[in-house]
Amino acid sequence: MIRRFILLPVVLFVIMSSNLSCSGSEPKTAAEYIARGHAFEAGADINRAVADFSKAIEIDQKSDSAYYSRATAYMNMRDFDKAIADFSKCIDLNPKLPLVYYQRAKAYRLKAFMDKSIPYLDKAIMNYNKLIDMNPEYSPHYYMRCGLYFEKGDFDRALADCNKVVELVPGMLVSSVYNLLGDIHDKKGDHRDAIDSYSKAITNFPASQLPRDISTLYFARCRLYKAMNNDKAIEDCTKAIELATANLTTMAEYDIDYHTVRADLYIKKGEYDKAIVDLTKVLRSKKYRESASLYVKRASLYDKKKDHAKAIADYIEAALLGDEPSKQYLMSNGYKWPDILPEVVLLGDSITYGADWSKLFPGVRSINKGIPGDTTCDVLKRLDKVIALKPKKIFIMVGINDMAKLEQHCDTIGSYQKIINTLSDNLKDTKIYVQSILPIIEDEFPKNIIDNMKIIELNKQLQSFVTKISNANISYVDLHKDFVETGGNHLTSKYTIDGCHLNKGGFEIWRDKIQNYVLK
Repeated sequence: MIRRFILLPVVLFVIMSSNLSCSGSEPKTAAEYIARGHAFEAGADINRAVADFSKAIEIDQKSDSAYYSRATAYMNMRDFDKAIADFSKCIDLNPKLPLVYYQRAKAYRLKAFMDKSIPYLDKAIMNYNKLIDMNPEYSPHYYMRCGLYFEKGDFDRALADCNKVVELVPGMLVSSVYNLLGDIHDKKGDHRDAIDSYSKAITNFPASQLPRDISTLYFARCRLYKAMNNDKAIEDCTKAIELATANLTTMAEYDIDYHTVRADLYIKKGEYDKAIVDLTKVLRSKKYRESASLYVKRASLYDKKKDHAKAIADYIEAALLGDEPSKQYLMSNGYKWPDILPEVVLLGDSITYGADWSKLFPGVRSINKGIPGDTTCDVLKRLDKVIALKPKKIFIMVGINDMAKLEQHCDTIGSYQKIINTLSDNLKDTKIYVQSILPIIEDEFPKNIIDNMKIIELNKQLQSFVTKISNANISYVDLHKDFVETGGNHLTSKYTIDGCHLNKGGFEIWRDKIQNYVLK
C-alpha cells in the first residue's frame, strides 16, 4: 500500500539498495526495485531511478508505491504529463491517500503555469476539492486553492477560501495569508480592506526574511494610498525604497519603479526638486535609460523651475530617442534638427554613463549612451539607436560586466566583432574608437568576481582584433596604462569612487587621453 511506502524512511531504501549492490545481484521483487530506484534518486540519477520504478510496475502492476515513486521522479524531471498519469493510476489503485491528490494538484498547477492553461488550473482545483472533502478543517488546502482561484481571476471564490483560512486559524495567520488577502481585495477594488490586509501582513512579517521582501508590501499599500489621494503614499513608497535597497551592493539592482511612482507623487504635491531626483535615478537605470517619455517628464519639471537649459537638454535626449513632439518643440524654439544630432557618441556601461561629457568637451555635440549594467551583448542589441544618430565618431568601452555577470556567458570578443561590423557596415564614414577596459581595485569586490589579469588579457585580445581589421576608420585606444597604479596592475585609488567607477579626476584623465581623437 502507498501509505506504508510513503512512511518508510529514505535511509531504508538506501540500505536495501546497498545490500543489493553488495550482494552483486539484481533486484528480484518490485519492492527491491523500488528501494534501489530511491537510492538512485537520492544520488540524483533520475533516469536510472525511473527505469527501476518502471521495472517494479512491470513486475507488479498493482503496486501503488511504484506508480507514486515514478510519478515523483517525473516531477523532478519536470515531465508533468507523465507524472500526472502515474499519480492518477496511483489514485485508481488507492483513492484514499491525501498526499497523492496533493502531488497531482501540484503537477497540474505547474503544468498550468508552464502552458498558461486555465483548464489545468481547474484540474488542480478539483484535487484540492477532494482534499478539502477528506479533511475540511485543514487550512493549508484552502490557502492553496485560494491561490489557484486568484490565478484564474475568480476573486470571489479566492476571497471565500482566504476567509475560511482566517476562520480556521484565527490569531495564527502568517504574513503570506494577509498578503494574498490584500491582493484579492485589491483586485476586487476594495481599497480599504486591501490596505488593512497589507498592514496586517507587514505587522506579521517574519524577522527571518530579507528586508527587500517586505518592501513589496509597503509598495502595494503605497499604490492603494495613491489611488485614494492619501499622503501616506509617499511615506510607504519611501519605506519600500529604503527596504529594497537595504544591504545592496553598488552592482545590485532593485525595482526602480518605486522611484517612478514616488516621482509622480512628488509632482502632484508640487515638490519638483524631489521629483527630479527620483526621475534622475530612474533614468540612470538600465530599464529606463532610453525612455523618451521620462526625459519629457523631467524636462517639463525643469521648465516649471525656469531652468530652460536643462529642459532643452532633456527635450533633445527625448527627440534623439524618437519622440516626435520633442523634435517639433525644439524646432519651434529655433533649433535646426540636423544641428541637434550628436557629432560624438560615447557608448558603454555605467563607467561611461558616469561622466558629464558635455562639460568635459564643451562645444562638442556629444551624447552619453552608457547604460549601467550593460554587457557587450546588451550593447549589441541597441545599436540601431546609435546608428540612427549618424555620428561622426563613436567611442566604445564595455566588457567589465561580462566578467561580473558570469551567468550570462556573453562571448565578449565575439560580441565586439558583431558590434564593430554592424557599426562599420551602417556608418561608412564614422570613426570608431575601441577603448581598453579599465582596471579595478579587486579588494572592493567579492573574490573572483572580476580579475585584473583577465582584464589585461581581454584588452590584449581587443587590441589584436582591432589591429587586424583593415579599416582606417576603426582604432584601438589604450586607456588602461594611464589608470594603473605605479608598480601594480590595479586601478589608481585616487581616480575612483568605489574601486571601479571613476571620480572627477579619473574622468579628466580619460578626457585628456581621447581629446585629440574627439577634437580633430
